[in-house]
Amino acid sequence: MDLKIETKYEIALYGLGYSLQRYSITGIGKLQFILLFLTTPVNEKSIDVRLLISVKKIFNKTIALALISPVLKVLKQEMKKDITILENKLYQTYPLLCDRDGEIMRYRHWAQQFYSN
Repeated sequence: MDLKIETKYEIALYGLGYSLQRYSITGIGKLQFILLFLTTPVNEKSIDVRLLISVKKIFNKTIALALISPVLKVLKQEMKKDITILENKLYQTYPLLCDRDGEIMRYRHWAQQFYSN
């Protein structure tokens, strides 16, 4: 018997420092949760990251709690990967963009008002 696990997600960014992510994982039952990332610059090299998680009630509380632990473990692993990327990122004045990148340059222009020279 092959177990097929499917993950669907939607990520929405609302300005600087606010990311809302919705996940739905199906396989054995269905796990739905929302992650809210709030990031605030502390200084030139540091940011404060707050993460809020909301899990839709499934089956019963015991099963939901048992499922969230592995999800948090994966989330922690993925965040560690992001830290490595963020620590080594470089600002590109004219980044190479593809069609699906949307209006990044317009967003950058808007965001400039929140940064000092």
